[in-house]
Amino acid sequence: MDLQNIQDQLNTEFAKSETRIIFWFDDKGEYEDEVSELQLGDVKLHILDGLNWFYSKYLLNEADTESKYLVYAPFPKPGDAENPLADMYYYSVPYYTDRVSQMSQELGIDNRFKEHLAQYSNFWKNKVRIEKFKELGIDHFNVETIDIGLIAVLTDVKTPNFEEITRQLLLNDNEAYMKALEDNGLLEKLWELCEKYFGYQSENPNIDDLAACMLLTYASVALKDALPSVLNSYVLKKKNDVIVFVRNLMDNVLYQDAYDALSEKVDKTLRVVCRIRDELKKDTDKSKEQSAQLLD
Repeated sequence: MDLQNIQDQLNTEFAKSETRIIFWFDDKGEYEDEVSELQLGDVKLHILDGLNWFYSKYLLNEADTESKYLVYAPFPKPGDAENPLADMYYYSVPYYTDRVSQMSQELGIDNRFKEHLAQYSNFWKNKVRIEKFKELGIDHFNVETIDIGLIAVLTDVKTPNFEEITRQLLLNDNEAYMKALEDNGLLEKLWELCEKYFGYQSENPNIDDLAACMLLTYASVALKDALPSVLNSYVLKKKNDVIVFVRNLMDNVLYQDAYDALSEKVDKTLRVVCRIRDELKKDTDKSKEQSAQLLD
């Protein structure tokens, strides 16, 4: 975990005889709740709270001039004019890290993606989520594989595969998953990926609408494009990709019951079967009428 990396880095620096004080200004206070867990041997931890500047100066310069100290502040380093410890800071060792930097280093993600990772700072605050992201075993990192990995974790999917994520959202209660995606800034990314993989676009995207579009796209092909015109707006552009996805759901015994329930839900909402029957009846009546006219 990243705290172990930080601990190792600090212990390496404190092992140097010339290092007595390390200042760590944690801009966002990301490690405020964890800094006390660091195992630094004989090194003492002193936390700045924004009010104890002069006591801190007395402690480090007069009361205890022999001990080594990690001076931690859960806020950005103030300017020298506002920092009574500025003189000490410049002859001590500064330390800086953030959770994203630690994750990038630990996971082997190229530093050029750091800004992208930083968009999801809320995600990286949770140790369990971080471990699950590692367990995905992503072997090539880019913007898309990172986003898919984050979404996979938040939807309880064990592999970084967008089709698996989509299956999970379609066939299960997705309310908690969608909230988790929204809370972590990944909901918009989900819909962008749905457009890329399946051609799904909507002014008000939602999983029920996505399900309807996928099933009706499959139906349009099965019916050889004889879908009632009122339902044509549900047909997605990437028909081949959708057909493969839906067929895999239909053929997998593990998902058949859930798929049947989904189909019934879509049919109940849109009255698909009734509309198709009505359309076929119209076609039949029209054919009969044309035949009658020919006989006359």
